[in-house]
Amino acid sequence: MNKTPAVIRFNRKINKVCASGCWEWMGALDTQGYGNFGVSASISTKAHIFSYKTNVGPIPSGLEIDHLCKNRKCVNPEHLEVVTHMTNMLRGNTYVGITHCKKGHDLGTAKVHVVEGRWIGRACRVCHANSERNRRAAQRLERTMTV
Repeated sequence: MNKTPAVIRFNRKINKVCASGCWEWMGALDTQGYGNFGVSASISTKAHIFSYKTNVGPIPSGLEIDHLCKNRKCVNPEHLEVVTHMTNMLRGNTYVGITHCKKGHDLGTAKVHVVEGRWIGRACRVCHANSERNRRAAQRLERTMTV
């Protein structure tokens, strides 16, 4: 069993030389790119959470840590902020936080609708209207070809 204190083992797995100011986690990563740290033989946690709790303090109940730098491997406590889950989602690259479609159209509330049928989610009204226009034109063309 490793007798080296957790904080010392933790600090050995950080690269603080990043130009961005990030302290990149050099240890194990989970499938989503977040660092994993074995605090003890039976306890493991996310590296950024360990860093925040060690350097700043406890995380209030119902809140979570957001990477202000958007670098999931970063454990620099100055790049970590305690926020609500909704704030974290809105800041992230999730369907909630995305503000523009793949073609660059603004997804402000006036241009978003819910697509029902195959799936339910947000979709750009401009792209949806263009798609529907192309679909109807293809149907008209198909009907004229079969007559």
